[in-house]
Amino acid sequence: MKDRTQRFREPGASDDIVASDGASPSAHAVTPSVEYLAEVVRSAEDAIFTTDRESRITSWNAGAQRMYGYVPEEVVGQDVGILTGFRNGDEVKDILEHLLRGERVERLRAERRHKDGRILFVSIVISPVRSAEGSIVGASTIARDVSKEREAEERLLQLNRRAEQQTLLLDMGVRST
Repeated sequence: MKDRTQRFREPGASDDIVASDGASPSAHAVTPSVEYLAEVVRSAEDAIFTTDRESRITSWNAGAQRMYGYVPEEVVGQDVGILTGFRNGDEVKDILEHLLRGERVERLRAERRHKDGRILFVSIVISPVRSAEGSIVGASTIARDVSKEREAEERLLQLNRRAEQQTLLLDMGVRST
């Protein structure tokens, strides 16, 4: 019987994540099928995509399409620079260096570019993807649009500055009387 179980290695984890087609169920662990895991990625609200070692986009979920505005046919095979804006080339190189060392890039807040040219503020986790043999073959990226949160933070900072200025003016008025 053909073994259709795939192993995904998580750097620094003590165990592999196992995905099975369900042909040999285990009483001790739930092993979701590859199809199930693919559906989880497809239906996720967050943008999830993968790149190869040369930073070319190799997969693209519906969340990425909604966030960035590109359909898969437009971005698969393209350099990830299409999303970062080419002015952020040093950032991409730095991230790639970390990934090739097997390191995860967590909770990076960064600017990314939508297809229509507007800037998005995103929170990103980028993880190395390893082959069954353990070599790094690419990266997975999970991105969440935090533009609204960023705008709210900016408004709050402006309101705090304005309140501080008004307090200073009131203090000066009280002292002069």
